[in-house]
Amino acid sequence: MAGYIGTKAVNLSTTGSDINGPITAEAGQFGTLVGGRAVVGGTANAITITTGLSLSALVSGMQIRFRTGGGNTGATTINVDGIGAVAAVTVTSAALPDGYIRSNIDTVITYNSPNWIVSREVESGSSANGDYTRWEDGTQICWGRVVTSSSGGATQTFPRNFVDDQVSVTGTAIFSTSPRIVMVYNVLAGSFDVDAWTVAPARQSPTVMWQATGKWY
Repeated sequence: MAGYIGTKAVNLSTTGSDINGPITAEAGQFGTLVGGRAVVGGTANAITITTGLSLSALVSGMQIRFRTGGGNTGATTINVDGIGAVAAVTVTSAALPDGYIRSNIDTVITYNSPNWIVSREVESGSSANGDYTRWEDGTQICWGRVVTSSSGGATQTFPRNFVDDQVSVTGTAIFSTSPRIVMVYNVLAGSFDVDAWTVAPARQSPTVMWQATGKWY
Protein backbone atom coordinates (compact mmCIF):
# COMPACT_ATOMS: atom_id res chain seq x y z
CA MET A 1 0.00 0.00 0.00
CA ALA A 2 1.12 3.56 -0.56
CA GLY A 3 -0.04 7.05 0.22
CA TYR A 4 0.24 9.75 -2.41
CA ILE A 5 1.09 13.39 -1.79
CA GLY A 6 0.32 15.44 -4.90
CA THR A 7 -0.03 19.01 -6.02
CA LYS A 8 -2.25 20.09 -8.89
CA ALA A 9 -3.07 23.61 -10.05
CA VAL A 10 -6.71 24.66 -9.57
CA ASN A 11 -8.61 27.89 -10.16
CA LEU A 12 -10.37 29.18 -7.07
CA SER A 13 -12.85 31.97 -6.55
CA THR A 14 -13.63 33.27 -3.08
CA THR A 15 -16.64 35.00 -1.59
CA GLY A 16 -16.10 36.16 1.95
CA SER A 17 -14.80 33.18 3.88
CA ASP A 18 -16.17 30.63 1.40
CA ILE A 19 -14.07 28.90 -1.23
CA ASN A 20 -15.90 27.98 -4.43
CA GLY A 21 -14.97 26.54 -7.79
CA PRO A 22 -13.36 23.21 -8.68
CA ILE A 23 -11.74 22.73 -5.27
CA THR A 24 -14.41 20.14 -4.30
CA ALA A 25 -13.36 17.71 -7.02
CA GLU A 26 -9.69 18.30 -6.31
CA ALA A 27 -10.18 17.77 -2.58
CA GLY A 28 -11.87 14.48 -3.28
CA GLN A 29 -8.91 13.27 -5.29
CA PHE A 30 -6.41 14.46 -2.71
CA GLY A 31 -8.29 12.69 0.06
CA THR A 32 -8.29 9.44 -1.88
CA LEU A 33 -4.55 9.66 -2.43
CA VAL A 34 -3.59 10.59 1.10
CA GLY A 35 -5.84 7.81 2.35
CA GLY A 36 -3.23 5.31 1.15
CA ARG A 37 -5.21 3.62 -1.62
CA ALA A 38 -2.41 3.52 -4.17
CA VAL A 39 -0.91 0.09 -4.79
CA VAL A 40 2.81 -0.74 -4.87
CA GLY A 41 3.99 -3.67 -6.96
CA GLY A 42 6.71 -4.76 -9.33
CA THR A 43 10.06 -5.97 -8.03
CA ALA A 44 12.67 -4.66 -5.61
CA ASN A 45 14.53 -2.76 -8.34
CA ALA A 46 11.63 -2.12 -10.74
CA ILE A 47 8.87 -0.66 -8.58
CA THR A 48 5.38 0.02 -9.92
CA ILE A 49 2.87 2.35 -8.27
CA THR A 50 -0.80 2.55 -9.21
CA THR A 51 -2.37 5.70 -7.80
CA GLY A 52 -5.96 4.97 -8.79
CA LEU A 53 -6.11 8.32 -10.62
CA SER A 54 -4.98 7.05 -14.03
CA LEU A 55 -2.35 9.76 -14.31
CA SER A 56 -1.21 10.32 -17.90
CA ALA A 57 1.93 12.37 -17.23
CA LEU A 58 4.39 13.20 -14.47
CA VAL A 59 4.68 16.79 -13.27
CA SER A 60 7.81 18.29 -11.72
CA GLY A 61 7.36 18.66 -7.99
CA MET A 62 4.94 15.74 -7.73
CA GLN A 63 5.59 13.67 -4.60
CA ILE A 64 4.58 10.14 -3.69
CA ARG A 65 4.98 8.49 -0.31
CA PHE A 66 5.05 4.72 -0.37
CA ARG A 67 6.16 1.68 1.59
CA THR A 68 7.47 -1.61 0.24
CA GLY A 69 7.82 -5.04 1.81
CA GLY A 70 11.48 -5.31 0.81
CA GLY A 71 14.40 -3.00 0.13
CA ASN A 72 16.12 -2.42 -3.20
CA THR A 73 19.37 -4.18 -4.03
CA GLY A 74 20.82 -1.72 -6.53
CA ALA A 75 19.90 0.76 -9.27
CA THR A 76 16.11 1.14 -9.33
CA THR A 77 13.33 2.41 -11.58
CA ILE A 78 9.81 3.51 -10.61
CA ASN A 79 6.81 3.31 -12.94
CA VAL A 80 3.75 5.31 -11.86
CA ASP A 81 0.38 4.48 -13.46
CA GLY A 82 2.11 2.79 -16.39
CA ILE A 83 3.52 6.09 -17.67
CA GLY A 84 6.93 4.46 -17.97
CA ALA A 85 9.92 3.38 -15.94
CA VAL A 86 11.83 6.36 -14.56
CA ALA A 87 15.24 6.13 -12.92
CA ALA A 88 15.27 6.66 -9.16
CA VAL A 89 18.29 8.52 -7.76
CA THR A 90 19.54 9.60 -4.35
CA VAL A 91 19.40 13.17 -3.08
CA THR A 92 22.97 13.47 -4.38
CA SER A 93 21.83 12.31 -7.87
CA ALA A 94 23.59 8.95 -7.63
CA ALA A 95 22.03 5.65 -8.70
CA LEU A 96 20.41 3.99 -5.70
CA PRO A 97 22.80 1.80 -3.70
CA ASP A 98 21.76 -1.45 -2.07
CA GLY A 99 19.32 -0.78 0.76
CA TYR A 100 18.58 2.87 0.00
CA ILE A 101 14.87 2.04 -0.14
CA ARG A 102 14.13 0.27 3.12
CA SER A 103 11.42 -2.25 3.86
CA ASN A 104 8.47 -1.26 6.05
CA ILE A 105 9.66 2.37 6.27
CA ASP A 106 8.03 5.21 4.36
CA THR A 107 9.96 6.45 1.33
CA VAL A 108 9.18 9.79 -0.34
CA ILE A 109 9.95 10.36 -4.01
CA THR A 110 9.83 13.73 -5.78
CA TYR A 111 9.70 13.99 -9.56
CA ASN A 112 12.38 16.26 -10.96
CA SER A 113 12.56 15.49 -14.67
CA PRO A 114 14.00 13.17 -15.77
CA ASN A 115 14.34 11.33 -12.44
CA TRP A 116 12.55 10.43 -9.24
CA ILE A 117 14.56 11.89 -6.33
CA VAL A 118 14.34 9.45 -3.42
CA SER A 119 14.40 10.75 0.14
CA ARG A 120 14.89 8.32 3.00
CA GLU A 121 14.58 8.63 6.77
CA VAL A 122 17.72 8.61 8.91
CA GLU A 123 18.66 5.01 9.61
CA SER A 124 20.11 3.93 12.95
CA GLY A 125 20.94 0.50 14.24
CA SER A 126 23.40 -1.67 16.10
CA SER A 127 25.09 -5.05 16.11
CA ALA A 128 27.61 -6.88 18.23
CA ASN A 129 30.26 -4.65 16.60
CA GLY A 130 28.77 -1.31 17.64
CA ASP A 131 26.21 1.29 16.61
CA TYR A 132 25.72 3.24 13.39
CA THR A 133 23.71 6.02 11.78
CA ARG A 134 23.24 6.53 8.04
CA TRP A 135 22.02 9.69 6.31
CA GLU A 136 20.49 10.00 2.84
CA ASP A 137 23.45 12.04 1.54
CA GLY A 138 25.73 9.04 2.08
CA THR A 139 27.25 10.08 5.41
CA GLN A 140 27.76 7.23 7.90
CA ILE A 141 28.97 7.32 11.49
CA CYS A 142 29.83 4.18 13.45
CA TRP A 143 30.91 3.99 17.07
CA GLY A 144 31.55 1.50 19.84
CA ARG A 145 34.16 0.13 22.19
CA VAL A 146 36.88 -2.48 21.91
CA VAL A 147 39.21 -4.05 24.47
CA THR A 148 42.76 -4.09 23.15
CA SER A 149 45.38 -6.72 23.89
CA SER A 150 48.74 -6.07 25.53
CA SER A 151 50.19 -8.79 23.32
CA GLY A 152 49.07 -7.39 19.97
CA GLY A 153 46.32 -4.77 19.99
CA ALA A 154 42.94 -5.60 18.51
CA THR A 155 41.01 -5.61 15.25
CA GLN A 156 37.57 -3.99 15.27
CA THR A 157 34.89 -4.70 12.66
CA PHE A 158 32.46 -1.89 11.85
CA PRO A 159 28.76 -2.59 12.48
CA ARG A 160 28.10 -1.54 8.85
CA ASN A 161 30.67 -1.32 6.09
CA PHE A 162 31.79 1.92 4.51
CA VAL A 163 31.93 2.29 0.73
CA ASP A 164 35.75 2.47 0.72
CA ASP A 165 38.71 3.00 3.05
CA GLN A 166 38.31 6.79 3.13
CA VAL A 167 37.24 6.59 6.76
CA SER A 168 38.25 8.81 9.67
CA VAL A 169 38.60 6.84 12.92
CA THR A 170 39.37 8.27 16.35
CA GLY A 171 39.87 6.40 19.62
CA THR A 172 40.05 7.32 23.28
CA ALA A 173 41.35 4.84 25.84
CA ILE A 174 40.08 4.39 29.37
CA PHE A 175 43.39 4.09 31.24
CA SER A 176 44.13 3.77 34.93
CA THR A 177 47.49 5.41 34.28
CA SER A 178 48.52 8.50 32.36
CA PRO A 179 49.72 9.57 29.83
CA ARG A 180 48.27 7.29 27.19
CA ILE A 181 48.47 6.85 23.41
CA VAL A 182 45.96 5.20 21.10
CA MET A 183 47.12 4.12 17.64
CA VAL A 184 44.52 3.46 14.93
CA TYR A 185 45.85 1.94 11.70
CA ASN A 186 45.03 -0.40 8.79
CA VAL A 187 41.70 1.37 8.35
CA LEU A 188 39.62 -0.48 5.72
CA ALA A 189 36.02 -0.30 4.55
CA GLY A 190 35.01 -2.97 7.05
CA SER A 191 37.47 -2.81 9.95
CA PHE A 192 40.49 -1.20 11.58
CA ASP A 193 43.32 -2.13 13.96
CA VAL A 194 44.01 -0.39 17.26
CA ASP A 195 46.75 -0.41 19.90
CA ALA A 196 47.03 1.42 23.21
CA TRP A 197 50.34 2.41 24.81
CA THR A 198 51.76 4.18 27.80
CA VAL A 199 54.51 6.72 27.12
CA ALA A 200 57.17 4.24 28.34
CA PRO A 201 56.34 2.83 25.73
CA ALA A 202 54.49 -0.29 26.79
CA ARG A 203 51.47 -1.79 25.10
CA GLN A 204 48.41 -1.88 27.34
CA SER A 205 45.00 -3.54 27.19
CA PRO A 206 42.40 -0.91 28.06
CA THR A 207 38.92 -0.40 26.64
CA VAL A 208 39.05 2.01 23.69
CA MET A 209 36.02 4.12 22.78
CA TRP A 210 36.08 4.66 18.99
CA GLN A 211 34.16 6.57 16.35
CA ALA A 212 34.39 6.32 12.55
CA THR A 213 33.04 8.72 9.92
CA GLY A 214 32.83 8.13 6.17
CA LYS A 215 30.45 7.28 3.32
CA TRP A 216 28.18 4.28 2.92
CA TYR A 217 27.57 4.96 -0.79
